[in-house]
Amino acid sequence: MTKYKFHELRTTNQKEYNCLRWKHYKKEIDRSRHWKEEAIREILENLISSNQETLGLYSKGQIEKAIIQVRGIDQRTIKNWFKTLWKLEYLVQPKPTVFQLNYQKIASLDVKLPPQIDPLQTKLRGV
Repeated sequence: MTKYKFHELRTTNQKEYNCLRWKHYKKEIDRSRHWKEEAIREILENLISSNQETLGLYSKGQIEKAIIQVRGIDQRTIKNWFKTLWKLEYLVQPKPTVFQLNYQKIASLDVKLPPQIDPLQTKLRGV
C-alpha cells in the first residue's frame, strides 16, 4: 500500500511527477464543480416547479424545503447550500424577508423556467 497516489510513478524527474499530480488534481476540481452545478440545478428546478404561483418571489422556508427535498434534512446541509446559492448569486434579496431568483445567472445552468419568466431579464413578464 502506497502513501501517495502517484508514489509508484515517482522518478528521478520531480517535474514529471508534479505535472502528473497537478493533472489529477485539476480533474478532481472539474468533477466537483460539475457535481455542484448539477445539485444547484436540481434545487432550483425543484424550487421553481413547487412554487409556480408565487411568480419568482420565495421565502426562506420555501427555499429550505427545496434544499431538503434534494440534498437532505440536516441543518448544516441546509445552511451550507443556502449560503452557496446566496454567494454564487443565484438568489437576490429585494426585501428583508423575500428572496428572488437571479434569472440571468440561472440561464447559464439551463434550468426549466415557467413560461411567464423571461430568463434574459430579471423582471417578470406581465407583472
